Amino acid sequence: MTSRGNFRIYGAVVQLVERVVRNDEARGSTPLSSTFNPSMFTVYVLFSDTAGKRYTGYTADLERRIQEHNDITAGSLGRFTLKNGPWRLVYHETGYATRKEAMKREKFLKSGQGRQYLDGILQ
Repeated sequence: MTSRGNFRIYGAVVQLVERVVRNDEARGSTPLSSTFNPSMFTVYVLFSDTAGKRYTGYTADLERRIQEHNDITAGSLGRFTLKNGPWRLVYHETGYATRKEAMKREKFLKSGQGRQYLDGILQ
């Protein structure tokens, strides 16, 4: 491969990483740079009494994240969170050493089996 081809690939990788970081910041998630942060991650479930809906996510700072979900003036809120609040914490799991572990658990809790699990413990 030519050096020009290598530059094109490198540029594409840089653009992809920048896009992922922007998306994470836009949805209020912890930035990629925090993967190397020694703090632990928390997977959490919020519930909106007004909408009767659940929201599942992960963060390195649970208190800050809940405040962000309930701040209707925050520009980084997603439409789902903004439209269906206010939110209260109903469940959380702490101690995930890496972002990847927290994302895996979040994905499970959003699956059919995970929703059944949450239904069982939240009743």
